[in-house]
Amino acid sequence: MDLYAKTCVAALPNPLSLAGWLVKLECDGPGWPRVRLADFAPALGERGIAEVERLVAERARVADPESWTGPFAVRDLCEQLAEVSGDVDRYVAVLAEHLTNAVQYQRIAEALHAAGRRDEAIDWARRGVAANAGSPHTDRLRDLLVDI
Repeated sequence: MDLYAKTCVAALPNPLSLAGWLVKLECDGPGWPRVRLADFAPALGERGIAEVERLVAERARVADPESWTGPFAVRDLCEQLAEVSGDVDRYVAVLAEHLTNAVQYQRIAEALHAAGRRDEAIDWARRGVAANAGSPHTDRLRDLLVDI
């Protein structure tokens, strides 16, 4: 996928077609390879990103709530769309909708810290450590808290 993303950035395919293919791969594929929208963002451009957003919203409306894969893929793409938007508040809000483990808290704290929002990053890291005391992923979050 890394090589394909680089090729797309170099060759600039139709952004709407690329968007459709990426959403279909993520939502209907076998769960691999990992789709990283950030890698494809330069090839997608504004039109392609907007198309991904449209397709993801459409998938969210029709996703089978009993299925594990559909809602997971939609949530993952929503998180990635928020990340590539560059809007830290949007990214934090999307991640905060699904705080199931220490990794989500860590991603929030890292994004806030990278944006120079140290106090908020510390707050989110502390909240994550408290909410996930027994998780093996909490060690990384604790390390991040110490580093900040």
